[in-house]
Amino acid sequence: MPHVTDPFVITPTLSSICSSLLRLADQFGLLLIIHITECQSQTFSWSNGLADSGQSCIHSVLHITLWSTKKEMGQAITLHLTESAAITAFHQARKNLTLHDNRWRVFQQFCQHEKQLPPPSTLEQLGEFRDWHFLISKMGLEHKRFFQEKIPYKLRSQIKIQQEKQWLCRSDGSFYQSQFWRVTLEATSQFNPHTRLIQYQDGATFFEHWRPAMNELITNLYKQMDNRLSTSRENHGHHQQIVTPSSMEVSSPFWVDTEIFAGLLRLYLQQPSYRRQWLPATSRLRLTHLEGHSCYQPFHYIGTLYPSVTLLGESVIDMNESEDLTGAHLLYSLPTLLSGDDFPSPLLHIDEKVPSLILSGYHHLYHSKPMDSYFLLVQDCYKLPSLQQMPTGWIHGRISKIFSSIICGWGANRTVTEPHSTQFCVTAPSYLLLELG
Repeated sequence: MPHVTDPFVITPTLSSICSSLLRLADQFGLLLIIHITECQSQTFSWSNGLADSGQSCIHSVLHITLWSTKKEMGQAITLHLTESAAITAFHQARKNLTLHDNRWRVFQQFCQHEKQLPPPSTLEQLGEFRDWHFLISKMGLEHKRFFQEKIPYKLRSQIKIQQEKQWLCRSDGSFYQSQFWRVTLEATSQFNPHTRLIQYQDGATFFEHWRPAMNELITNLYKQMDNRLSTSRENHGHHQQIVTPSSMEVSSPFWVDTEIFAGLLRLYLQQPSYRRQWLPATSRLRLTHLEGHSCYQPFHYIGTLYPSVTLLGESVIDMNESEDLTGAHLLYSLPTLLSGDDFPSPLLHIDEKVPSLILSGYHHLYHSKPMDSYFLLVQDCYKLPSLQQMPTGWIHGRISKIFSSIICGWGANRTVTEPHSTQFCVTAPSYLLLELG
């Protein structure tokens, strides 16, 4: 991506707000971080083959972070980009100053990494919204075609197109800006009133060449819905008995897909560092961002450019706050069995001792901090090599041992948005062999 250092000029209003806040920070002897986001979006939806509704929205957010010389941090947010609202938020952040020794270390680390990073990608001109009308037409046509061909009981589709501008200003003299398009696609379908709702969501951010990629995203959205709807129809045809979910009787180890791993990873990172076991020497976890992904953010919540750092089990980087993962791309690498197959090779399952189950997706994920345990309700379970669908239920294990329980990976790397928290994405092998612990 091209990197432009001065793509657009900050407005007089925002310039006045920043100047006033910088003077206040100087008066109180505080380090100030100002993060401003302006968004203009339009959302269109369709239901059962027909256009449903459309709405426009404009909103802004000003986020203030203050640091004192005593490693105290205070934060505040206002949705009003006026000088009076900004000053009120500043004093609120000042009142919220609390000792954050670990987060201060993280902030210092990220500032050091920032020096090696290029400025965020941007667009010189976002253009007019009418340039995107073809996307709305494409989405509507695909929705109507899918409904007419597949005849589901219920189908609802939505596209959200958002122009986004962001500024980051620190009282140490750092100033960054970025602007881009963010598009979110969503479809929900149901085979009949007695089957569960099937939902699929996708999206992207764009800095330049977006039309071919968006065409592909929209087409793929309905391909995924078709695959899931076909599975739902097949399972319903088998007249599977609906039972109350209970603990699954599965032999360990077994395969889990990237979505389950992403959910477990979220729990792991939110544990205190003393509870995390070191990652095996053969694996690595990196924190970065991914331009083009739907959850992309140019700036980290702590007030720096998004870093690119290696995370370890005993890392000082603390992810206890959900905001710390907003816009994150977590890249997990480990030894992987080589194959171009979508599923682990049937040859691996000749020996009865070799794992023969794949667990895919999850409905619910809970954790007990006192017990260091997680409880996950599996969405789908398949038996290899026939891919016969099996009854699902709950599995449980220890959060601190998530990484030490992973034996190896299988298949090409897959990037998914953590299904129950769309704030970040995870890249990992398509399937991971897990030993419950």
